[in-house]
Amino acid sequence: MIIAFTSPIFVAPDEVEHFARSDLTSEGVLFPQYSPNQGYYMNNYFWDMLYNTGSTIFNANLTHWDIWDTQAFFESVFSQNLFYGYIAQAIGIFLAKILDLSVIWTLWLGRFFNLIFYSLIVYVSIRNIPKFKYELLFIACLPLAIFQAASMSVDGFIFAMAILNFSYFIRLYNSEKEFDSKDLLIFFISGLLMGLLKMPYIFILLLIFILPKNKFKSKNYCLTLNLISLLLIGIAMIYSYKYASHELLNSGRALIMAQNNVSVSGQINYMLNNPLNAILTLIKSVGSSIYTIFIYELNLYNIKYVNGYILFNLLILIIFFIVSLLSPAKFEKKERLYMFFVFMVIYVSIFLIQFLSWSPVGSNVILGIQARYFIPILPLIPLIIGKGYCKKIKDYNHILLTCITLVLSATLILTFIGFY
Repeated sequence: MIIAFTSPIFVAPDEVEHFARSDLTSEGVLFPQYSPNQGYYMNNYFWDMLYNTGSTIFNANLTHWDIWDTQAFFESVFSQNLFYGYIAQAIGIFLAKILDLSVIWTLWLGRFFNLIFYSLIVYVSIRNIPKFKYELLFIACLPLAIFQAASMSVDGFIFAMAILNFSYFIRLYNSEKEFDSKDLLIFFISGLLMGLLKMPYIFILLLIFILPKNKFKSKNYCLTLNLISLLLIGIAMIYSYKYASHELLNSGRALIMAQNNVSVSGQINYMLNNPLNAILTLIKSVGSSIYTIFIYELNLYNIKYVNGYILFNLLILIIFFIVSLLSPAKFEKKERLYMFFVFMVIYVSIFLIQFLSWSPVGSNVILGIQARYFIPILPLIPLIIGKGYCKKIKDYNHILLTCITLVLSATLILTFIGFY
């Protein structure tokens, strides 16, 4: 809550567009209509905050400005994202409007309700699993995850669905009786909701193939669900190609892409004609990602140049891998290998999509990769490398809770150092 109310205006990645889309959703506009060469028609008060981007409550006067409802065009509202990812933020904005609060409260309540939604889903997820409670809690409380959930970003919804999906996968895998249809339904729905917002995450549904076959009602039922998972993957891929990629062009990014020679079709032709160069670019980018993305360029608060920040990132990464190694995993070797395969499919897919949609044709580097894209698949790490050593450590859970508290406390300190 402190982060939601103290973070400067539109400081989160793409928070401008996420706020614009949330405002339209609060007005009941679920599928925004693009006007060529103009943009999307929306409330003018949004511009008051846009002009104060990066300002804190102490150097912006928005606490005294009224919400006004005359309208004008804005170029981008992330229309490629489906509306359900913005319902929580829209509720906050709607309340600010009907209570006749000042402009800044649309941002504050939007962030607050996004955070409340994230917290409730994480709570339900962790409560309903027999194991990995503290490992999932640690991931849910990572500074970057908390920051995104406490902003207007749709990432809060995606991260919540990721935690929910993994919790029900663990619940299903450890079930001592026949699988409950409700648990399977939640597993499928949470995966699909993620995949329709960000296509690579749909591959998480491939985890159904390592659930114990003897827990399904019948062999035919098992086969049907496996086919359903493949069907949902296909739907998400078609949606991304036919609708989301087209809607993404209806924004200011289209001009940037044209100026920087970014073209999906052009990049595909380059890859077909220069397969070795494309593969080497992909391998180089994936190989260097651990340091560049998760330590040096971790885009948290846009304050990566604060003294000690790299050390802080490195410390979190080390703690995460220690927690993962200690986790109480009971998976067979072939199951761990399969989960690693799923992890790499999603991991590489993120790079591939950014190579196609955000990097200049023929580029030898992949642009646009950010650490937040990988948070939804982090729960796979403790499942893959866990050794169960936590049982040998006295008061392990208390130690882990202390680590979480210290990390979040340090995050608040960095926030105040960076902005105040």
